[in-house]
Amino acid sequence: MRITRFAAMLSMAAALTACSSATPGSTGTPSANAGPVTLEFWCWGTSQKAKVEAFTKAHPDVQVKHTDVGGGTDTAAKLLTANRAGNGPDGVCLEYDTLPSMIVAGALADISAYTGDVKNAFSPEVWALTSFDGAVYGVPQDVGPMVLVYNRKRFGELKIEPPATWQDFAKVARSSRSAPRG
Repeated sequence: MRITRFAAMLSMAAALTACSSATPGSTGTPSANAGPVTLEFWCWGTSQKAKVEAFTKAHPDVQVKHTDVGGGTDTAAKLLTANRAGNGPDGVCLEYDTLPSMIVAGALADISAYTGDVKNAFSPEVWALTSFDGAVYGVPQDVGPMVLVYNRKRFGELKIEPPATWQDFAKVARSSRSAPRG
């Protein structure tokens, strides 16, 4: 998982560099005299400082300004506000459940062109957490454990196998909900 996170960080950095290094109205290629690029990166957590330092050391032409704006809804609210004011960050850590609202609000850019080299480092289910309608809006950073807790006795009574996919889960939910309680 460590290699996957590192690959994701590098891919995101490449995407941010490509998105942010252009001068207004250019094609995305910085001029030779442009000097170092500074990227604004919002992310919470104690591990961000070391990641930013390692990236900056490896890429001296890209300076990353890290700001911890809090996690969860704090980040989402601040991102929407900054985006509406026209001064949002170049990169941001968001929780997966906030991505749809950020996409609808126009606060995120499609970075599909910059993620092809890391897509296969993730399972399709994890990759889908940051992809919508064929566009990629982020690179997964981590995924907490996902488990299903079920009542084995009740499933046995109903002759239901534990679901293996979300489609199976929906079928099990429908059939168990309509089954008589006893």
